Amino acid sequence: MYRIFLTVVFLKFEISFGCIPTQNVDPFPCKVCSKIYDASCVGDDGSYGGWCVPADDVPVTYTLGNPPLGFAIPTDCWVDLTCPSGTTREFLIDGSIPSEGNPYGAQTLAYCEESGPAAGVWRIWAADDFDITNMRCVG
Repeated sequence: MYRIFLTVVFLKFEISFGCIPTQNVDPFPCKVCSKIYDASCVGDDGSYGGWCVPADDVPVTYTLGNPPLGFAIPTDCWVDLTCPSGTTREFLIDGSIPSEGNPYGAQTLAYCEESGPAAGVWRIWAADDFDITNMRCVG
């Protein structure tokens, strides 16, 4: 009887300390660079153009290190924006100039240095190096 009691107490102890409380873990790997996707997007408001897809509906995956193109360095934070069907990517250059990035749908990576003089500044390479303030998928 004593053995059963100890087994039950031990299992209860094991279960209570073995469980981790539910946490909302953000998989964002960048430390210096902030998220760049436009957080103000609310979706299709019924108007023609001018609306953008909410971040939760776009597969925005931020990666730290080893970008697939050679102009960024392995310690950069980067993202390859892939927009849902029927929408187009848009990068806001210098806070006011919209750009679709590279022409003809060619890959355009947004990247941000995690250290150095330009740390925390997001950029794209579209025939030249441009600072961007946000990116989004527009309809």
